[in-house]
Amino acid sequence: MGETLMKNSSGPQRIIVIASPNNAALTASLIHNATKNQDHYDIRNCMILHDKSVMNINSILSLLKPLAMNIQTELIPEINDLFTPKLSFEFQESDCILIPSGTQLHFGLFFTKLSKAIQLGTIKTAYICFSHPSGDFQKWYALQKKNQDLRIKSEKIPIQGIDKLDWVFENRSISYDRLDFPILESDLRYFVDFECSDEPSDDKIDLLLSLARPHTNEKRPGILFERFVAKYLENSPRVHEVAINLELEAEWKSKHLEKIVYKEDDIFCLTRGGKIIYISCKFSLKMNRQKTRYLIKNEIQEMLNLKLPVKFPDERIERLIVTSTKAYNETLDLAGDVKITNLENLSKIVDMW
Repeated sequence: MGETLMKNSSGPQRIIVIASPNNAALTASLIHNATKNQDHYDIRNCMILHDKSVMNINSILSLLKPLAMNIQTELIPEINDLFTPKLSFEFQESDCILIPSGTQLHFGLFFTKLSKAIQLGTIKTAYICFSHPSGDFQKWYALQKKNQDLRIKSEKIPIQGIDKLDWVFENRSISYDRLDFPILESDLRYFVDFECSDEPSDDKIDLLLSLARPHTNEKRPGILFERFVAKYLENSPRVHEVAINLELEAEWKSKHLEKIVYKEDDIFCLTRGGKIIYISCKFSLKMNRQKTRYLIKNEIQEMLNLKLPVKFPDERIERLIVTSTKAYNETLDLAGDVKITNLENLSKIVDMW
């Protein structure tokens, strides 16, 4: 951490986090990201506070195994009892509260308790670490007593989130596969360049099949196009993880507005910037313009209606349709909250996230 917060202090020594009842991934992600910037600080201790409603404490501890930390847990009263003397937890010198964790009531109560400890001289310095929902940065605050007043200094630190898809999907009704498609990057690049050309549709399909043939038994062009998109993403330096063949048990509405509880989708990828990109692939080559626009309009509506069964900030979820260059040129004006691209421009879209 910079000199602004480190003056007269050795920096944060222990993380304090209030476990989320139904989201082990969020709790683990906050702790991982808070300890990532070793050049700023070196935190070796962590206290996870949780009440009886948190049934997944072992899941949280399992996700944190890769960290070289001393991790402890402590049971605290349920939210209705927080204002009673039952809350025995006490802060130590250079503790750091992570937010967002717990509820606003939790933070308000613990911040008040922390402020009183500083005012009374029980501790000299404490910290707060706020991870922005965008996943792009953290704000660190140092709290110290000076001339009987509580002084707060802050510093903004850019980060690259280190979430994992397994964390995001943990305890969710989602099944998915990892990509097994060892096509050479040179062959992939050759198809991308050829696909954006003016060659006939049949030539593009033939090339797709011929390049894929040594690496998979799949023969359906639409499915193979998904594999090419997934591989292209997997090769991107901006992408951390890729999952394919997702089956979601999620509430969404079809074009007839009836409620559906099951949907199959193409690709999820997690960027190094901490964003999830939810991707639908439409290799539309032989449809006329009217049918192509109808297809893409329907897909946009379905993607917007789908409520993804993941505990992940909405600000960090992006929706994208990847289609053929022909369809891309005919439907680009339909893009809005759901972006549209072809393979050639896919990297430019991903670089934004």
